[in-house]
Amino acid sequence: MSVNHTDNKLYAVMANHFYAGIIVNRGVIIQAAPILKWSIGQSFDNFRLYCRKKFWAIGPEIKPLDHQL
Repeated sequence: MSVNHTDNKLYAVMANHFYAGIIVNRGVIIQAAPILKWSIGQSFDNFRLYCRKKFWAIGPEIKPLDHQL
């Protein structure tokens, strides 16, 4: 399956013991911080359910800055 990078969405995952990021493409986690590497390949919907059970929060989609340096 080819990945269209414009479809990528970055989310923050917050727990008592970590703050990490995941990248989701078409409903599937394609990249994750080392503490969440086990989630790569899983559906975002299943991951959200898991987070809810663990009392972890998932922040809204993080948009990249749209300016030049």
